Amino acid sequence: MYADDIVICTTGSDIPNAISLLERTIGNTATYLTSLGLDICAQKMELIIFNGKNNPPGSESIRIGDSTIYNSPTVKFLGVLFDQKLKFDHHVNEVYGSKLEDGVSTGMAWFCPELERTESISVNVQASIFTAECLVVNRTLDLVKEYPNRSFSICTDSLACINTLQNPVRKLSNKYMEEILEKVKIYNEANHLPHKPKFMWVPAHTGLTDNEEVDKIAKDVAKDATTIPHHLYWKLPAADIRISMAEQMWDDAIAAWRRKADTGHCNSTGTKYFSTYFQNKKKPWFDGIKLPRNIITWVCRARANHHNLGESLHKINLTNSPMCQCGTNKHNFNHILWQCTLLEQHRKQLTNDLRRKGWQSPWNIETFLSKPCINELKIISRFLQKYNISI
Repeated sequence: MYADDIVICTTGSDIPNAISLLERTIGNTATYLTSLGLDICAQKMELIIFNGKNNPPGSESIRIGDSTIYNSPTVKFLGVLFDQKLKFDHHVNEVYGSKLEDGVSTGMAWFCPELERTESISVNVQASIFTAECLVVNRTLDLVKEYPNRSFSICTDSLACINTLQNPVRKLSNKYMEEILEKVKIYNEANHLPHKPKFMWVPAHTGLTDNEEVDKIAKDVAKDATTIPHHLYWKLPAADIRISMAEQMWDDAIAAWRRKADTGHCNSTGTKYFSTYFQNKKKPWFDGIKLPRNIITWVCRARANHHNLGESLHKINLTNSPMCQCGTNKHNFNHILWQCTLLEQHRKQLTNDLRRKGWQSPWNIETFLSKPCINELKIISRFLQKYNISI
């Protein structure tokens, strides 16, 4: 029976204390494993000290039975090469793609500290970040091919890229990801190669020196690509073209609607909507908010000013008059919520609940709709439901 990949970590005020604790812990672990019928193979054990200082190889050691284990400058665990300063700069390629709102291109770069090699690439500004990351990973695999006897870990902060590598879909829409998968397949099937490239996700903007360095290179390329030639074999994937066209259509539509609202070429409802509620977002106001369907429905109708109250129905000639049955004002939201004499006795609970939320009269429905104020809209919805007011 075999057990593998056991890691024991200890901390101490200084190295001797940490090593002493480590030896005791290993002894306890060995005793427990012996009771399970397992032995520790001291010949395969490695020791590394993390303390931000230079600890020369062999300067510290631990005793395991009759064996002595000396400290190493690096150790490999689950495909990741750890160094004593946790800089991860041994056999690591950092790759990064960058796209800025005011950029002239999509920039990407890779950086290999140990080989002191870097490359920056500029491609069409319409390229997505995913495409940029795939292209630069593709390029690093070409670098790996130049050094068949070295072990490489390719680090990227593109989680989408890593997920696709781990779980490739049957039909990919990005040619560069297809090329990556094909190259990885060749590496994995090549028995004569002593090392296979490893892929690792690293979080962006967390202070990792090499990651920040390659990020800066890519952003510089995105800002000014005049000195960086476009990739010779660059072709914009069809998926990126569709995304770019959709974004352009959205921007054009928003601009057209704004021009109509600003110049008075749309009706009063459209002008009010843009001045009061409009936000340049592709998702609706209720995205990510757990609300009953009936609340979402009446709020959307109120914001659009198309509802079942008399003022709105009169505009499309479904009623003879916009006036409320109380005869004092037009039949609209502000009237029925705050003014209608027919509902005067019923709205006490409504106004008391709003005051408890810190709102003082006079109230206006647009105030609650514009943010929107979710808790206050729930209060108003209870009022509408309780007295069967159809919106």
